[in-house]
Amino acid sequence: MHSDLTQRALQLLKGRFKEIGHTPSLEQLAALHEIQHTLSLMAKGKLEQKMYLSSLHPGIGKSTAVITAIQAYVQCHEMYGEQGVIMCFDRHEEIVRMVKDMNLPRHLFAVKVANHSSNRELNEMGLGSTRINEALVLLTTKQQITRLGQRGQRYSDMSRLFYLGKPRTIRIVDESMTSGIGLKLVVRKFAKLPDELSDSHPTLASSIEELVQELVRFKNGATFYVPDFGEKAKANLSSFKWSSAEVKDVADTFLRILGREVTVKATKYGNVAIDCDDILPDDFLPCLVTDASGDVRGTYAFQAKYRKNLVRLKGADKDYSNLTVNVWRQASGKIAYQTNGNKLYVAEIVKAINSRPDEQFLVLRFLSNPELEADIIEKVIQPERVKFTHYGLHTATNEYRDIPNMIITGILSYRSEDYEALARAAAGLRTGDGVLPPEVINDLRHGEHAHHLLQAGCRTTPRKSEGAGCPEARLWLIAPKGILPDNEIARIFPGCAVQRWVTMPRSLKGPLQVALDYLMDKFSNGINEVPGSEVRTFIGVAKQNFKRDIIQNVDFSDTLQNRNISIEKRSNGAYIFRDTSYLRELVESLTKGNQTPIGISL
Repeated sequence: MHSDLTQRALQLLKGRFKEIGHTPSLEQLAALHEIQHTLSLMAKGKLEQKMYLSSLHPGIGKSTAVITAIQAYVQCHEMYGEQGVIMCFDRHEEIVRMVKDMNLPRHLFAVKVANHSSNRELNEMGLGSTRINEALVLLTTKQQITRLGQRGQRYSDMSRLFYLGKPRTIRIVDESMTSGIGLKLVVRKFAKLPDELSDSHPTLASSIEELVQELVRFKNGATFYVPDFGEKAKANLSSFKWSSAEVKDVADTFLRILGREVTVKATKYGNVAIDCDDILPDDFLPCLVTDASGDVRGTYAFQAKYRKNLVRLKGADKDYSNLTVNVWRQASGKIAYQTNGNKLYVAEIVKAINSRPDEQFLVLRFLSNPELEADIIEKVIQPERVKFTHYGLHTATNEYRDIPNMIITGILSYRSEDYEALARAAAGLRTGDGVLPPEVINDLRHGEHAHHLLQAGCRTTPRKSEGAGCPEARLWLIAPKGILPDNEIARIFPGCAVQRWVTMPRSLKGPLQVALDYLMDKFSNGINEVPGSEVRTFIGVAKQNFKRDIIQNVDFSDTLQNRNISIEKRSNGAYIFRDTSYLRELVESLTKGNQTPIGISL
C-alpha cells in the first residue's frame, strides 16, 4: 500500500514540475522520489527509529517533494489508520509560506507557535491552536519539541500535539535538526549570580562564590565535577526572579550541569565550563530532515558515528557552472570589522556593486554591524537596487531568489569552546564520556563555515534551478586565509568558477615595495620575464620565507594583478614573474569593433 502512496505523490510532483517548468536530472528526480517513499514508509510504521536526512541542494525540489507527498497522503489518509502529520520549522515566516504552498482545506491543518499576543494570527490559522487534536496536519516550531525534550519529556507524552489522541506518526523537520544542545557556562557571568542571591539566599550565594573561585583556577582542558547542590538549592534557583533574561539563562545552564563533570576551557575572556544535553526525544524518531547543508556539516557525521541513528537518503549533485565566486582573502570576522573599521571593506564592496550598475545585489552582514548598510548605501549607484540581510536570517528564505549578485562580507565563526560544545551535543558525548581530539573539533569548525557559505550563497539566484544547474550568478566573498580555501568552495558549489576578487592596490611596505619597484624597473626596460630567485636575492629574503612572505602575500599579488604582472610556478617549483600587459594590449586591439580574437586566452 505504501508504494501506491509513493506513486501517487510522485505523479503530483511531476505534475507540479511540469506546471512551473522545472526539469531536474534523472539523478535528482530519483533522490526526490526517495524523500516521498520515506514518508510513505513512515505512514505505515515501516522505518527504524532513526533520523532520515535529505541533503539535496536548494532549488532541486525538496520542499515540493514533501508538499506533494503530504497532499497525496491527505487524499487517502483513512487507508493508513488516520496517522497525523507534524511539520517543524525554525521561523514563523517559513510556516506561513508552507501553509500557502500546501494549500490545504482549513479543516485539515492547524498551527501551533508560542502563545503570545503577537502570534495570535498564526495560532488562528486552519482549525486554530485550540483544536490541534482534530487537525490532520500540524505546523509548528522545532522549539515546541526541543524545549520539552530538554526537560526530559518524551514525544509520546506531548499530548497537546496529538492527533485524535495519538502521537503524530509522520514527522518532518525543515532545514536542520540536532539531537543535542551545547551547554556553556561563562564563569565571569556566573560570578554575577551571588550578588542577586545574597539577600534572600545567602548560603546558596556563598556556595556559588566558592565554586566560582575553583573554576577560575583551572587550566585549559581540565575536567571538573560540579557538585549537586541538593533539591532545595535547585528549587530556589528555578523559582528565583532574576534581573534579566541573560542572568536567567546563566542560572538555567548552571542547573543543567549540577551533579556532572564539565570541561573547562581557558579563553581570553576567562574560563568557560562546557558540556551538552539531549533535546530531541528518542521517540520522535523516525523523522525526515531536509537540510541542504547535510553533506558539509560535521554535526550529522558526528551523529551518525556516535549516536548511530542517522540514515542518509540519496544525494544528487547540482551544477553550479553558471556561478562565479570572487574571493578576497582578508580578515573579515566581527572583530576585524571593529579593528579595521568599515571603510576598508566598503571601498571594495562598493566597487563590486558599481561594476554592475543595472543589476540587483544582496549584501549579507553581521548582526552586530548595522552601520555597514548606511556606509554602503551612501556610495553606490542607484542604492535602491541593493538589499541587505544579516546572519540569523541567511537560511531558508526565498525572498531574494531573483537577485543575481551577492556579497558575503564575512563568514560567521564561533569561539573554540562553542565548537567543542556543538561537537559534543551532536555526538551525545558528555565530558564524562571522554576527550574530543582537537582535529575533530577543527573538522566540525570547517563544516560549519561551509554550512554558512552554502546557505548564504543560495539565498540569491543560485537557489533557483535550470535543469540540473542554476542560472547565471555571481558571488563575492570576503574570507581570510585558512577559512574556506578555494578547493573547498569548489566542493560546496560543484562546477563553480573560483577566482580572485580583484581589489584596489593597497600600499606596500618593506621588502614587498622593494620587490615591486625592482619588477617595474625590469619590465620598463623591455624585459618580459624575471625569475623569482633573482627578485629574492635582490630584496634579501631567505629562500624558506620567500613563498610565505612575498609570493603568497595577498596585497602583493593583488597589486601585481592590477599592473598586469602574473606569478607562475614552474614544474621544478621555481617562480617566475611575467609582464602580461602586451597580451592585454593585443586583445584590446583585436576586439575593437567587436572582433573576437582567435586562439588568445588570458
